[in-house]
Amino acid sequence: MSVRASRAPAPPRMAAAGPMRPVTKVSTKELLIETGERLFAQHGFDGISLREIAAMAGQGNCNAVQYHFGDKRGFISAILDDRVSRVDVLRRERFDSLEGTRNAEDPRELLKIIWLPDLTLIGADGSHTHCRFQLQYLLQRDVGEHPFFKIEPHTRKSTVTRRGNRSCLLAVNALLRRHYMNLTPKTFNRRLTTLSMMFLTSVVEHDNARVLGKGNSHSEYDARLVLDMSMGALSAAES
Repeated sequence: MSVRASRAPAPPRMAAAGPMRPVTKVSTKELLIETGERLFAQHGFDGISLREIAAMAGQGNCNAVQYHFGDKRGFISAILDDRVSRVDVLRRERFDSLEGTRNAEDPRELLKIIWLPDLTLIGADGSHTHCRFQLQYLLQRDVGEHPFFKIEPHTRKSTVTRRGNRSCLLAVNALLRRHYMNLTPKTFNRRLTTLSMMFLTSVVEHDNARVLGKGNSHSEYDARLVLDMSMGALSAAES
């Protein structure tokens, strides 16, 4: 009885679309930061637990957040640090592109540098997740003002360099401060924080309208109205 030689299965055909690209693996920390930002933005900092965030991030260890970031405050700070460092690159690019132009230190342009790069951080659902997260942060009882909007003592001087190791956000903030030296540092910081909350709220409202299909919700967010109002608010005399 003859036995047929078995043929080895042919190797799978490679797709003709081009060379295979390496798959970028997201680290556990990055995954937790992304998930935490989204859930904190949706539910607030008191409306979601670290265990729930770990579970939603697909972690088998329910204490994964504590392992990587310590406690909730450390986790929130890590999210802020990660996002600000990412956006600061865009701020620096816009900041440097204005150098040498007549708009280099225009207050309206400086506010654009502070706020508009945040619009580039968009969640999977198309909403501005980071703006919603920042708003939740500013609404906390134990947060007096956004830590990245504080004026450093030495920046009250008239000479402020545009470059250096300091965050671009702090450098822009210091240049903006020079236009409103009639305001005390406390009043200036309060107004800038309040205006920043107004900007973030308007972005969140725009996202909500898009989800609900209200008004002209499919258009991109337009910051011109908030910028107009901010120019008036910063220029108002201190009472």
